[in-house]
Amino acid sequence: MFKTTTESDLTKVDQQSLQDALIKEATWEIRRNDGCRSIHSTQCARVVPAQPGKKDVVCNSCVAVRKDTTLLTAINRLYADGDTLKHVRKSLMEADPFQEKRRTYKQVNLLATKIERATKKDDQTFWKVFAAQASAGKFDDLEPFKGLVMAVAVRNERERDGKSLNGVRFSPHFDDFMMTLAAISPRGAQFFRETFAGRSLRSQRAIRAKNSMHLEDGLSRKNFEHISATLKSLNYVGPLAAGSDQTVCLKTLRVHNDCIVGAQGGDVKFDSEENLKELTEKILTSQKLCSKLRAYTIQVPLPGIPTYVVALLASQEKETAADIVETHRQFLAIANESGLNILSLSADGAANELSAQTALSDLSDKHITFVRPKYEINIRIPLLGNPPRPLVAVQDPKHARKTCANQILSGARLLSFGKYWFSILHLAVILESDGTSLYTKDVYNCDKQDDGRAYRLFNEETMKISLEKEDCTGLAVYLFVMGEICDSWLNQTMNHSDRILSAYTSHFFLTQWHQYLGEQSERTKGVMNLDRNGISYPSQKILALLADSLLSLIISHREYYPNLPLMPWKHGTEACEHIFGWMRVILPNFTVLDARQMMPKIFTIVKSIMCGRVKMPNSEHVHSGYRYSFSEASHLDPKLVSRLSLFPDNQEIDKILQMAQKRANALIAFTGMQKIAGIKSKKSPDAVVSGENDGVSISITKLYYYKSTRRILSDEPDNINEAIAEAASLAGERHSLEHNILEQADEHDALNETIHTNSRMSIQNLLNPRINTSDDVVTMPPPKTNSVNSLNSLELITSNKQLNRESMTLIRHHHDSEILLHHGNERKRRRNQNETSSVQEETGEEPKKLDPRTCSKIVSLCVHDANAKQDPAGRMHRWNIPLQLDLRNLTSNSSVGVDFTAHALFTTGEVSPENPLEPGKFGVVIRKGSMFIGKILAIFTYKNGRHDYTRASDTRAKLSYLHVQLFYYDPKSPASLGYKTEAPDRHIFALIKTHDLIFLFRRTQGMNITQPDLTEACVWVPSSLRSLLVAMSEPTFIKKTEADLKKLKPLAKSK
Repeated sequence: MFKTTTESDLTKVDQQSLQDALIKEATWEIRRNDGCRSIHSTQCARVVPAQPGKKDVVCNSCVAVRKDTTLLTAINRLYADGDTLKHVRKSLMEADPFQEKRRTYKQVNLLATKIERATKKDDQTFWKVFAAQASAGKFDDLEPFKGLVMAVAVRNERERDGKSLNGVRFSPHFDDFMMTLAAISPRGAQFFRETFAGRSLRSQRAIRAKNSMHLEDGLSRKNFEHISATLKSLNYVGPLAAGSDQTVCLKTLRVHNDCIVGAQGGDVKFDSEENLKELTEKILTSQKLCSKLRAYTIQVPLPGIPTYVVALLASQEKETAADIVETHRQFLAIANESGLNILSLSADGAANELSAQTALSDLSDKHITFVRPKYEINIRIPLLGNPPRPLVAVQDPKHARKTCANQILSGARLLSFGKYWFSILHLAVILESDGTSLYTKDVYNCDKQDDGRAYRLFNEETMKISLEKEDCTGLAVYLFVMGEICDSWLNQTMNHSDRILSAYTSHFFLTQWHQYLGEQSERTKGVMNLDRNGISYPSQKILALLADSLLSLIISHREYYPNLPLMPWKHGTEACEHIFGWMRVILPNFTVLDARQMMPKIFTIVKSIMCGRVKMPNSEHVHSGYRYSFSEASHLDPKLVSRLSLFPDNQEIDKILQMAQKRANALIAFTGMQKIAGIKSKKSPDAVVSGENDGVSISITKLYYYKSTRRILSDEPDNINEAIAEAASLAGERHSLEHNILEQADEHDALNETIHTNSRMSIQNLLNPRINTSDDVVTMPPPKTNSVNSLNSLELITSNKQLNRESMTLIRHHHDSEILLHHGNERKRRRNQNETSSVQEETGEEPKKLDPRTCSKIVSLCVHDANAKQDPAGRMHRWNIPLQLDLRNLTSNSSVGVDFTAHALFTTGEVSPENPLEPGKFGVVIRKGSMFIGKILAIFTYKNGRHDYTRASDTRAKLSYLHVQLFYYDPKSPASLGYKTEAPDRHIFALIKTHDLIFLFRRTQGMNITQPDLTEACVWVPSSLRSLLVAMSEPTFIKKTEADLKKLKPLAKSK
């Protein structure tokens, strides 16, 4: 080709031409895809038809390459290595520089070898590859693992030399990992130490006693001063977020430090055995055993700082709102005296907690006020302490999100606004859709405390599917509104103006929904009402507080902490929930004393998680799906921190509120809840009724009573010599332990100093961001197409009065608080689930292996049920009222003459296998002195204390509630309307009991009630049914039928 036989004489251009010619003449080639190498024919078809179920299909050309002599020669030739490497032509080596370096230097060759591949060879190869990659820094981000390797190596060396393991120094990260493991499972840590290496349990207990937080009983000043000293060492003097919550504990008494622990109100001190016996009997006879613990936590509302438990209180059995307010007042007073600036005090949604939070504003006569009568906003932020500082009462946003999710699942409610209704039936439709993130357990038989379920329900994907389904329009609006108000707190990237806009858009919509149901209750004489067609009043109050408390936090930060970033997701009771969860992990059933003594272990776990030293999976004892946010976003972008430090002034807030009102009005008009001229809206009362069991989960049908185990008051040893010998042995062990601790004191001081230094640097980086040059100004990038900054201009309703799907989806995409975190499975494995369920249905076989933990729980529940005291109120099944009316005698209730045809029809309206109760059927409903034509929407049965959705039923037995759409019957017109003529968008949806449906129409050709347009509240009644409906709409018939229904009594459940 080039008139020479020496390749070195060729120019680079000629060399490239030669290489191209060789490639054209080649019959096979090596391809590299995603790190995998494979040999193919140069004539590879690339696309080959394959039969179903057949894997690894190869084209004919690639199959023929196996017999190529050039390939066989190349495979059988050894790689050049060591001394033979010098005989390889230089041109071939230069063609692949990486392979040249790899063959020349062994270290590069080792780095290019996969560890997984090295494990399949001999041990010598693995350790060479491992050492090469370790020295190259491949494991630098695995500090606990590096510490483990070093600890095992040191232990192995000492044991070979015959030396003791006393005084071994461990890596701080590995030591922190071991102490966290020991806090969760001491036996697991001991097994780990015996197998590998690590600190002994006794040494860990001594270190925790020295460095961890031990709690004194009650609201002790010592606990507050300890936290204050810790924060001063971090150079932090900013606002703090406090939280308060309750959990259930075992009812028993313990003795500790000359006090009886476990009585309501706190520890009871005694001075003698006689006094102890007297006080114990007094507590038992007066039933003053504590069954609920109240925890107070304090958190620096910045990432990467541990949460501190400042008090564990033995609560009173029936704690009222006044009691809670008094406890809050004492807590705030001691915190102020200790130099702690409490900005927010969070609580969950229990009714007494809500009342207590409302009353917090009365603790001071000085307030920051923000009043806007136009929007019915009246915010009063109390100023407490010396100097006066704002205090904002906060509802936990994650708890609110669970509350919003649970409203849809209740069969005892039919949520509706205007033209739309939604229930668990619509969630079932989304569950069957492609691309859904919902699981079956998220809809049916779900855990209502599962935060993962609540997130999956309100995420972008679920709302997007609901927008695509015309029948799910009402659900789409609900998901948008509730998702926006919760994510205005939980989203970590929104600026504060967008938070206000999202929160108050939802707030204004919910306020109008509440007023709308009040008006409908009057217009329908109670057929529709707040209790059955809307979210519960406590839920309404929680959501209203979310909007007002968010604005209160923003105003308080702006006025008192203008240079500090506000991170609303750090204000809540999530820390309390995690503390209680970890208590259940360490000891599932704990007493008051157990909880107090667990605090050093809990603090060790929380500190390790928040400092990023360990990664912790979810536990079944922690609320299912309750994801840890301790370690999330430990390092925030300086631009984001600066954005979170910018607060709108009052004029900007007014503009935002005006925009929120406009958006809310658009949604209100779309749903059909707009105000009607001439009708005055009645405001709901602002009082919250507090129940005695608020905030504590109890069984519906059982009440369990725990008896304390009486212990022997005198526990003296029988043999004094044995006691002396034991004391001497303990003294020797104590001396040895102190010797070891003194040797390692410097190491653990260094560990704590490292943690403090990291926390201090984190605070300083957040509060004092670096000064930017003119080319690096801390501002957000210019808005791109569909960026977050342009969301405020998006319209929720299109010009043709339809939901703007693109705008709503885009807003939820950017506001979704966990869109980038990908917690849990974001996609449902529908194919695997369907295959498994279908196999089980066809074969009838049970799963091959049962979960031992589930079996243990079943046995435990059975034992508890056998020993439990029955609650007589729980045995009464008040929905089980079979329709005992004889339909053949219904004609006697009417004073109107009924012809023969109508007379015969009276006997065809019972629920039976020939006439099952199904969604879409029509029937006659009598409610509140009126007769309606009702369309069945959903059916619910009473089972295991719940109202479960069922697709159909051929009997009224065990049915509890029906969801129906009602239509007014007009004898003068064949059309029956489901609204008043002056308000055509206000349709009537009702939750009725089974016996309110007195007649169910059969599907018979020529005699069916029809609804031509499902979006319109209008049905057509055939003439053949008019005589029957005329008789049933007669006032005498309605009055007599309601009187007969009142005579029916609920049947008790069989024991």
